[in-house]
Order: sequence, then C-alpha cells, then structure tokens
Amino acid sequence: MMKTLHLLRHGKSSWKDPLLGDIDRPLKKRGHRDAVLVAGAMADAGWIAESVFCSGAVRARQTIDDVVHTLGKTGASIQFTDALYTFDFRMLLEWLSGREENELTLVGHNPALHDMVEWYSAQSVANFPTCAYCQLELELDNWRQFSQGAGRVVTLIRPKELRVY
Repeated sequence: MMKTLHLLRHGKSSWKDPLLGDIDRPLKKRGHRDAVLVAGAMADAGWIAESVFCSGAVRARQTIDDVVHTLGKTGASIQFTDALYTFDFRMLLEWLSGREENELTLVGHNPALHDMVEWYSAQSVANFPTCAYCQLELELDNWRQFSQGAGRVVTLIRPKELRVY
C-alpha cells in the first residue's frame, strides 16, 4: 500500500506586535506572497485540496487560506487542530496514527516538519524554510506503521527557488 503525505510549513510570520503569543502571530507580507507563489507549484506537483489538516496557529491558518484561495479551491475542507501546533515530529507521528486517509496534507511548523521529512525519507534535507512544501510517498499499509526510511521525497519546493527578482 502507498500513502502520500503533503507537508506545508507556514509562511513568514510577523513579530511586529511583541504582545502577541506565538500561536497568535500573523503572516507578514512576504508570508502571504510566498503562499501565493508556492500554491501554483503545489498544484503543478499534483497537490489536491482534500484531507487538509492545519495547526491552529494564525500564521498556519493564513498560509493555507492563501493557498486554497489562489488555486480557486475555496470550498476545500480544512480541519484546524491545535494538535498540529507542535514543534516535535513525534507528536505529528502520534497524530497521524489515528488517520485512515491514503493521502493527506499537514500544515504546520518547524522543526517538526523538517524532521518528519528527514525521518521518513532517511535523507538529509538542507533546510525547510517558511512556506516550503514537500510531497512524500510512503510505503505504509497504515499510518500506525512508524517506519523510518519508508518514504521518498517526490517534490520539495522552497519559495526562494520560485521568486523572480
């Protein structure tokens, strides 16, 4: 059986208001621009707006909202869950173990997403910057099979590679 996991890191966030808690920080202008830029590349890579689960952090919510709006998929069902507001990939693995879908998207945070890409693919990924997207193919029968090296990176997109100056 094959599973497909799409990982999207939130865009660049604003630190303008020092009184905001981490979960409440919004995107800065560059974060919105990068989400729009990456959206097209995600679609080209075969991303579909189904089974999308997003951290409850404002910056993650805004990132996926920008992506689906850019692609005209405004009817997409996105489930927001604070369980994905984590920086530890093992918490993501635990959350995944309760899922049944063959293909799903997680929108979240580093270092959790970066570590998950490296753990599942058993390869070093130099960086996973804000608004980076990765598609992994995993040789798993179900998400409860925690199997390091069970996957391969199909697509890895960094917004910097798409920018035209």
